[in-house]
Amino acid sequence: MTETWKKMVSGEVYNPLAPEIINEYYRVKDLVWQYNQIRPTDFASKEQAIRALLGKCGIQPAVSQPFYCDYGCNIEVGDYFFSNFNFTVLDAGPVKIGDHVFIGPNVSLYTACHPTNPEERNKGVEWARPITIGNSVWIGGSVTILPGVTIGDNCTIYHGVTLGGTGKDTGKRHPTLGNNVLIGAGTKVLGPVFIGDNARIGAGSVVLRNLPANCTAVGVPAEVVRINNKAVNPADDLDQQDLPDIVSQRLTDLDRRLSQLEKTAQGDIPPTAAQIAARQRK
Repeated sequence: MTETWKKMVSGEVYNPLAPEIINEYYRVKDLVWQYNQIRPTDFASKEQAIRALLGKCGIQPAVSQPFYCDYGCNIEVGDYFFSNFNFTVLDAGPVKIGDHVFIGPNVSLYTACHPTNPEERNKGVEWARPITIGNSVWIGGSVTILPGVTIGDNCTIYHGVTLGGTGKDTGKRHPTLGNNVLIGAGTKVLGPVFIGDNARIGAGSVVLRNLPANCTAVGVPAEVVRINNKAVNPADDLDQQDLPDIVSQRLTDLDRRLSQLEKTAQGDIPPTAAQIAARQRK
C-alpha cells in the first residue's frame, strides 16, 4: 500500500492522478467491464468475479449487471446482499454494507469529496469519507448517498431520496440515520443531521436539522408533527398519501390568533364609525 493510497482510504487529502491510483483505477475498470459481460444466467462465474472484485463478500452476493465501481477492494457487503442494475459505487473511501441489504436500480454511493471553491478544486486534490449501511436495509431506486453517510439497521429508504451534505459546513457534513428509520420518496436529508431511531420522514420533505427518536416529520423544511414514545415499525403505519399539512396547520393557527387579537381589540360588538374616528384622532 503506497503513501497516496493510505491517504485516500484514511480520509486525507490526496492526489487522485498519482500513477499508482490511476493504474489501479483502470485495472479495476477492466475487471468491471469483464464482470458486466458475463452471461446473466452464469451465476457461478458472476459470483466468482464479484468476489474477486470486492474487498469482502458474505453468503450469496447477488449484484445485477451492469455494476460500476472505482476500486472494488474498498467495498464490503454482508450476507445475502442484493443490488439491482446500475448500482454505482465510487469507493475512494471504505463502503461497508451489512447483511440482508436490498438495493434498487440506479442507486449511487459516492465517497469522493472535492473542494467547492473553484480555485482549490482546479488544483486536482480530493479526499474521501466512508459510507456505512447497517443490516436489513431496503433502499429504493434512484437513491443517492453521498460521502460520510451512516445508515442504521432495519431502515427503509424510498425511491429518489438524497442523503448528502451542505457545502458550507466543515468537519462532519453528512447525515446519520438511526435504526428503524423510514425516509419517504423524494426526501432530501442534508447536512450533519442525526435522525433518531424509529423516525418517519414524509415524502418530499427536506430535513435540515436533527430529529428525535420515535417522531414523524414532514415539510420543507421538515418539522416534527408527532412524537410517539413507543417504538414501532415505521414501514407498517406511515401513510405516504395522508401526511399532515404543516402550512395549512400554521395558516389555521395564525387565523385563530388573529381572530382572538381582533376580538380583544374591539370586543364582541364591532365599533361604530364614530368610535373608529375618535380613536384615529387620539
